[in-house]
Amino acid sequence: SILVAEEPKPLDLRKKKFQTESIPLSPSCDCYTCKRFSRAYLHHLCRANEPTFWTLASIHNLKFMTNSMQKIRKQILDGVV
Repeated sequence: SILVAEEPKPLDLRKKKFQTESIPLSPSCDCYTCKRFSRAYLHHLCRANEPTFWTLASIHNLKFMTNSMQKIRKQILDGVV
């Protein structure tokens, strides 16, 4: 599963609906995966059982988690949480 800020649930790129999507995983993300690869290409890698898919998915998910923790940390320091 792929974590995306714009979606309520993680993306399952095995689903056929991603086969033609030329947008990045997350348009607001600046990770290596989102800057260079479309959902359609990642869908292809996933369906083809390419190990590269897991590397690219991990790069994106780690960036997503890092960004989320930075936002939470800032909210704590600002007294919001």
